[in-house]
Amino acid sequence: MTQFGELTILYFQISAALMMGWDYFIPKDWRNNTDGFLNKYFSYVHSNVDKDFKQALESLKLNIFIILLSLAPLVVSYLIFKSHILLNFQFSPFVGFFIMLIFLIFILGGLLVFLSIISPLLLPLGLSGIFKVITKFIISTEKGSFSGLGFLCLLVSFMMKYANYKLV
Repeated sequence: MTQFGELTILYFQISAALMMGWDYFIPKDWRNNTDGFLNKYFSYVHSNVDKDFKQALESLKLNIFIILLSLAPLVVSYLIFKSHILLNFQFSPFVGFFIMLIFLIFILGGLLVFLSIISPLLLPLGLSGIFKVITKFIISTEKGSFSGLGFLCLLVSFMMKYANYKLV
């Protein structure tokens, strides 16, 4: 990972200052037009993200039985493994190999089914959750959407500065 340039961070901070100070220097009509346009845009984005989020949750609700059923082999394999260790059975190599083969089949079978259902939902649930929070923040900021974007620029500059400190 590369470091962010100090000038880039400064650009983000200057942009944040200008955007957050927008209402002090611009006439009220301009401010209302800009915030109205941004609210309209981010409301549209928020509704689309909300729709994707609801579809992913519905899919998760429909497949909850299969998800729980796919986790059952993982629990069984864990119990086989723990009972083998706790009871300290002395098996012949053939029986030990057979038990570990069953253990492996249960783990792989359960994980493959679980991941085949969950992996298509991770992106919609994860990203739409983040975008949902960001767009909700921008829409509902009391100072206006433009100031909310400025605050996000300031947060991004802080994260860039923190990343630079972590990389050193």
